[in-house]
Amino acid sequence: MILEFGLPDFGVTRLTPLLPDAEELRRLSSLRRVQSLAPTARGILLGLQEPPSPSVLDSLQSLRRSHRWLPIVVAGPEQEIGVESGDRQQLMEAGVDRVISWSMIGRRDIETRAVWRRMPLLRLAYVVHRAHHLPDPVRGLMVRAIAELRPVPSVAALAALGGLHRAALSRLWSRASRDIPTVGVFVDWLQLLHAVVRKDSGRTWRGVAHELAIGHSSIARLGQRVLGHTLSEHDLTARREIFERFLREMIGMTPSEIKRHAPITPPLSRPAFESPTRLGFESLQLEPPAPLPTPAPRRHEDFLGIGIWMT
Repeated sequence: MILEFGLPDFGVTRLTPLLPDAEELRRLSSLRRVQSLAPTARGILLGLQEPPSPSVLDSLQSLRRSHRWLPIVVAGPEQEIGVESGDRQQLMEAGVDRVISWSMIGRRDIETRAVWRRMPLLRLAYVVHRAHHLPDPVRGLMVRAIAELRPVPSVAALAALGGLHRAALSRLWSRASRDIPTVGVFVDWLQLLHAVVRKDSGRTWRGVAHELAIGHSSIARLGQRVLGHTLSEHDLTARREIFERFLREMIGMTPSEIKRHAPITPPLSRPAFESPTRLGFESLQLEPPAPLPTPAPRRHEDFLGIGIWMT
């Protein structure tokens, strides 16, 4: 369910075809209602008719602090939101993932559909990027794998993503300064995370399995193997819990580290397909992950979806 407040009727008409399949757009009458329903939402879309007031910015910051992984998109008139860099910057600092103008809502090339699924994983990748107890090559490979459009299906595929042999990847993995699970467990987590961000109130786990090209029974076993229970028991409100379990149990981060590093501002400012060995963190002026060994050549189009444009 995508929560919407403040968008004009023509904006809603343009937006509907860009929602993920079977996604529900719930129109609300107040920002307070948005805040109350946010725990069950898959994303939030706000329409602004004028530059954001201090109260709106405060509400957005409150939403972001409470829901670190939830995609938030703001749309407004070109002369107020789409062009004015000061307004855009204020919104981004308040935790908005994307700022677009009315006229851009209906354009498929802005990849609005991708925001709802990709941004939670990009935010998660950012936190992993801050896990400095991991060897640099392992940390960089984890970040890349989390940000892929589809989950890496096997240990061999993960090693190939980094241009490594499986044995070399295992040796690098063992150098982490904290105990972390095996490479195989990380691959299981990747598939679980991609399944979770595709699940919504209008889509069954069978539909998620079909999209990921894996068997429905495989998803059930995956949940049992990683979480200790089947995904049929998973509720949308548990996404935050699952993300934080991944960071604690797989990455080896402490709760205080997770809270400190979970980003308010968007983690990525533009797609990083120009280089297959790094993700861009330019919006926060951070250093990129350490370069990985040069991977096998890949087609240009493979990288077109690796990030989110900030339009």
